[in-house]
Parts: sequence; structure tokens; C-alpha cells
Amino acid sequence: MSHLLRTVLLCSGFLLTPVVYSVVGAQAQSAITPLPDPVVGAVPAAPSDAQETYDGVAIQQLMKIVELSKSIGGGISQLFSTTQTQTKALVGTKTFPVNNDMGDQTGRQAGTGLLEMANAALGGVAIGPQTLIDALTAFRTDYGLNQAFALLNDTSFSKVMAARASAQGAIVASTAEDSYKRANASMARIDGYIAALQSSADLKTSMDINTRVTIELVQQLNETLRTQAAIASMAGTYFMIMGGEAGESDNLSGLVNFNR
Repeated sequence: MSHLLRTVLLCSGFLLTPVVYSVVGAQAQSAITPLPDPVVGAVPAAPSDAQETYDGVAIQQLMKIVELSKSIGGGISQLFSTTQTQTKALVGTKTFPVNNDMGDQTGRQAGTGLLEMANAALGGVAIGPQTLIDALTAFRTDYGLNQAFALLNDTSFSKVMAARASAQGAIVASTAEDSYKRANASMARIDGYIAALQSSADLKTSMDINTRVTIELVQQLNETLRTQAAIASMAGTYFMIMGGEAGESDNLSGLVNFNR
């Protein structure tokens, strides 16, 4: 072995030995699975003029370098594998329900408006999401609303107003029933999101869960606004009926004040 090569190996071993065999180096090395020996070709035969020699120190340093290179290669492989795993976790879709089928879309759209739905109910037609229509159908049967709606064609102004008030009240009650059921379903899904969050193994899954919970909160807020709007509409209807009845012409008062 030439003097120059021996010097390089000894210097390399001296510089690398504190890193590999220090306390920190030993802990880091134990956390890494070294790579197996690479596959190499046949060892070339010694040249005819080679001199036989044995340098135990040089051989020991070479052994350290080989082990260190295997640890470095194993560490790089583990980092690459971890990076691949995290990359897969950060892309692609998750299997959480997105609540965007046709029924969900129709429910979020609701009806065209409270007045429009009330007028449609008076005309014998129910419009809006299916759950609202189902509630309205049940109320018509349970409270005998068909007879009340038929008062719309009565000659008495107060009965006409009673028919309109009944229709408005039925829509308010149906809206509240629909919103209550949809809010309950939303809260049930949130329970599932909480359980999924507890077992979330990566950042993207947690972010996806957070996004879906935000969607649920927006939906619940919308259900609250719809119910409040329906209640406000019913209160307004009451005062409009009072005003309409007060403004009705009174034929009897004309007879009483008739100047003979």
C-alpha cells in the first residue's frame, strides 16, 4: 500500500471516528437501518509484481468507512421513503363524505321563497326540498289545512286572510322541521369527523376534516337563518293581516252615519 493512500485512509478514519462512535453518533446510527452490501463484480486478481503486506490499522479504518457508508445510505433511503409517504399523504382525495349528492344539493337550494312556497301550497302544489314537502304534506293532513286553504276563494275578507295565514304558517313549520332534521344530520356527521380526526395520521387528512367541519358549520348557520327568516315572515304576515282587516270598508258604519 502506498504511503499516500495510507495517509489518506488514516486521516479519513481519524476524522470520521469521533462522529460515528461518539454518543450522539451511536444514537443516530442505531436509529438507522444500514443498507446491505452492494452487489459488485469479481475481485480482480493481484498483479504479478504486487507485494504482500498487512496493515491492521488501515484495514480497521476501511471497515469503519464501509460501515459508515452503509449507515449513510440507509439513512438516505429512510428519508426518501418517509418523503414518499408524506408526499402521498399530501395529495389525492380522502374517503370522507362530501354530502354533495342530489338530495343535499336540493336541500341547500331550498325553495324559491317563503311567499312563493305559501302561494304554491294554496294552489295545491308543494315546492322546495323533498323533506320540506314531506313535512308540509303531513301538516296538511294532521291539521286539516286543505279546508283552511280552500277559504282563499271565500267572499269574506277575514277568511281569505285566514287561508293565507294558514299557508304561511304551514311553510314556516315545514321550514323549521326541514332545518331541524338537516341540522341533526349535520351534527351526526361531525361526530364522525371528530373520531376520524383522533386517528388522523397526516396533515392533509386533518386539513380535509377541518374543511368539511367548516362546511357543516356553514350549513348549520344557513339552517338557522332560514328558520329565523321564516319566523320573521310569519310575524310580518300577522301584522299585514291586521292592517288589511282594519283597512277593509265597513258597510254598516255607512248606514249608521247616514244623514236622513
